[in-house]
Amino acid sequence: RGNLYILNSEYLKALRTIQTGHHQKDGIMDELFEAGYVIDDDIDERDFFRKKNIEWMKKVLYGGQLRMLNLMISEACNFGCQHCLHKCSVNASSTIRKKLLMDWQTAKAAIDGYVSIMHKWGKPLIVHFGSAEPLLNYPILSQAINYIRSIDQNALLAVNTNLSLLTREMAEFFRDNHILISTSLDGPPKGNAAIRQFKNKKGTYQIITEKFELLADVGYPLDGFSITLNDLNFDEVNHNFILWAHSQNFTGIA
Repeated sequence: RGNLYILNSEYLKALRTIQTGHHQKDGIMDELFEAGYVIDDDIDERDFFRKKNIEWMKKVLYGGQLRMLNLMISEACNFGCQHCLHKCSVNASSTIRKKLLMDWQTAKAAIDGYVSIMHKWGKPLIVHFGSAEPLLNYPILSQAINYIRSIDQNALLAVNTNLSLLTREMAEFFRDNHILISTSLDGPPKGNAAIRQFKNKKGTYQIITEKFELLADVGYPLDGFSITLNDLNFDEVNHNFILWAHSQNFTGIA
């Protein structure tokens, strides 16, 4: 049923108590019962799962399983990375060579629809701006952020960007609105240049690291970044690069 669990020592201990016949429903056992891993002997398991699935499908039908809105406000990008999966999807999209930047009417309609469903189910708002390069459509990005903040100050908002277009004004805006920033750096200068490039094949390491410094300068430093590895940059991403990341006070690399 898609319920994947890491059975650490506490979970294993709880499961073993069943064999002794001395188990009691605590937090872990309640969780395993709810997930369907543990079931009472007098329950028809097939009927149990059938009812669970019916409940789940009803939630799907009315948006109860919805968690996050991924708002693709831009299908354009100023980078030309050869490994980019989004570039493949855009090339196959019906919008190719047409309108690549979302307008406010479309963005607002998507936000309003999402907010309506989340409020109906009493769930928190989580909105992600990503896919291509959202900073190419910064006017709509900032308008959307301000609009969502006017609805819910506690909404979780995130932007996935290559950072190259980031200005001090943007950095301060993200800081003041508590926007989570996801970005990528694909190794030291040579490794990054092998795959993360501008459309003219020029490397992007310097401009990305300059934006790292800009965010730190406005008091909103990143705590980590993502890295793509393939045959072109694999050998360049070595121990020294990890030590460099640590020296820059990054705490994680995805």
